[in-house]
Amino acid sequence: MALRSVNLHNIRYIGDRAFKHGGNLSTVMAPNDGIRSIGRDAFLHTEFFNRNPNNDVIYVGNWVIGFRGNIIGNVALRAGTIGIADGAFKNQTALQTITRPNTIRYIGAYAFGGSGLRNISLQNIQYIDEGAFRNAENLTSVTTLNAVRSIGARAFANTAITSFGFTPSVQCLGEAVFENARNLRSVSSMQSMVSITAIPDNFFYNTAQRVLQYQAG
Repeated sequence: MALRSVNLHNIRYIGDRAFKHGGNLSTVMAPNDGIRSIGRDAFLHTEFFNRNPNNDVIYVGNWVIGFRGNIIGNVALRAGTIGIADGAFKNQTALQTITRPNTIRYIGAYAFGGSGLRNISLQNIQYIDEGAFRNAENLTSVTTLNAVRSIGARAFANTAITSFGFTPSVQCLGEAVFENARNLRSVSSMQSMVSITAIPDNFFYNTAQRVLQYQAG
């Protein structure tokens, strides 16, 4: 019998392609804010996904899971959004800016990977997953990292960011976070990360090494 509805009550993690090609799945209920991660293409090619209008953001509960069509310029996320799923805006090359509520806590793996995003405020964001902004080659400005606890591997690899400021909230760093970020010249407040006792492999690999400065907070 084909799956037509699913209730995600008490579910914390949804894996990659969990419901993909579940063509008859038309109802997805997410009655609370307990979800912590939604994998890439988790609901792709389901009735639930396909019935959303073109050129619109698609949500499961308070999570963004994707966008139907191509974003041009800005995308606005609705009030109460708490997470952006893995790959939600990946390769949206005409995306330039995002308007978002300060309720967002999670940015999934490759959520903006390969996109045209130019700048973003990370105010109140706590978790930035692997490759979240990797290959977003137009990304020059990342601001307000006031609450970040974890930055995944290659999160800002191959971007155009010029500076980055750490905060005491950071507890976990992945490898190669700034790999090939060749314009990165200023990193501030690294000494404030009291929970960090090691710099991971390839953390600053192929950045602007000759002029990279570590500034006091």
